[in-house]
Amino acid sequence: MEFRYIGKRIPRRDAEAKVTGTLKYTYDLEVPGMLIGRIVRSPYAFADIRRIDVSEAVRMGAVVITPDDVPQKPYNPRLVSVHEVTFKDTYILTYKPRYLGEPVAAVAAPSEELAQRAAESVRIE
Repeated sequence: MEFRYIGKRIPRRDAEAKVTGTLKYTYDLEVPGMLIGRIVRSPYAFADIRRIDVSEAVRMGAVVITPDDVPQKPYNPRLVSVHEVTFKDTYILTYKPRYLGEPVAAVAAPSEELAQRAAESVRIE
């Protein structure tokens, strides 16, 4: 039996653009007025965060969201799961991080440098 694709070399349509560096990725996309985002992650595991101070980031000109700004509706982040047994236990942003690095805030700014500095300026107590 002769197969059309199995055991055959299939040329990639984007191979030349990739190896010559001319292929555009989403990272290369620039739109007027575009903001760059950074996630602020919890420095604590199994914590009860009392306060997230975003005043310095806002002073820098960044836009910051905290758990107060997003719906506190649990969801399941797994891409593949059976609906009947899906355990919804994750929040977009939370005041009660369960693990080190869980997202607690998000920052958006006009440049990568400003977004990074603004994210680092957010204080978590």
